[in-house]
Amino acid sequence: MAADLNGGARLKPAALAVRVAGLTIAEFSVLTIDAAARLLSDLRLTAWESVVAREILRQLNAKLTFLLRVGLGYLTLSRQTRTLSGGEAQRINLANQLGSQLVGTLYVLDEPSIGLHARDTARLTDLCRELAQAGNTVVVVEHDREFIASADHIVELGPGSGERGGEIVFNGSQAEFQKAVEIDPTYGDAFHNLGSSLAEQGKWEEAIGAYKKALAQPVYSSPETTYNNMGYAYWALDRKQEAEEAFRAALQLEPKLVPSHFWLGVLLQKEGKRDEARLHLRAARDLEPTSLLGQRASEVLKALGDGG
Repeated sequence: MAADLNGGARLKPAALAVRVAGLTIAEFSVLTIDAAARLLSDLRLTAWESVVAREILRQLNAKLTFLLRVGLGYLTLSRQTRTLSGGEAQRINLANQLGSQLVGTLYVLDEPSIGLHARDTARLTDLCRELAQAGNTVVVVEHDREFIASADHIVELGPGSGERGGEIVFNGSQAEFQKAVEIDPTYGDAFHNLGSSLAEQGKWEEAIGAYKKALAQPVYSSPETTYNNMGYAYWALDRKQEAEEAFRAALQLEPKLVPSHFWLGVLLQKEGKRDEARLHLRAARDLEPTSLLGQRASEVLKALGDGG
């Protein structure tokens, strides 16, 4: 009986008796954020109603505006948060923080651009900048070029990844960073890290271009790592000959580079060059027997009948 009275809105008849612009609160909540914002902007009120609703409308318009700015105008107001995607939930959280108007707050975001369309990434960078301009500190851990380009201060870690990284290779302003990348002919690390960022996004051709720029610099801290990463990028594009050449170049510079031994060994094994493949796989296994690549090399060797 109760459901029949309220039409399934789960509200008391008294609450549903109130209408604004001809809509009950239940009917208003099924509107999209975009439609709700348009309705409020077109709302016509008497002088007395405007006084009564002033603060309510201010807060509603502010929240809807923040949600529209992060590209969520298509969501309905009644949408449950548990049904949102990770990107949608993250954008709502940022919009709420901007709406809270806090100052002196530290925000730490871990790769907020993951899975987002480039348009949405641009909106996120705008929100982060507004949070900073409001008197907050926003620290973003990111590989996305647009996010990096929007930062006031950049700390670049490298020169490689994993155990081959962890060192501060750049620490300075945006202008200093751009100068290091575009003008300073000795700053190969920036191009290497740019290539790694592009590779993580699957942009293999662009990554190879960045790696080549890194290798072209006269002073560069870890060219062997760049050759190794470039070899993997070539392999991802099924350019096996160039991948093999890159891995060999890496090993000429650093004969104990386990990733290059492993991937070159696997590549040679797939090409039927089993004897040479075993040499590189054994090197990977013996140099780092407890590492992931060392263990994987051992498994490949066993499959090749080499258990020793």
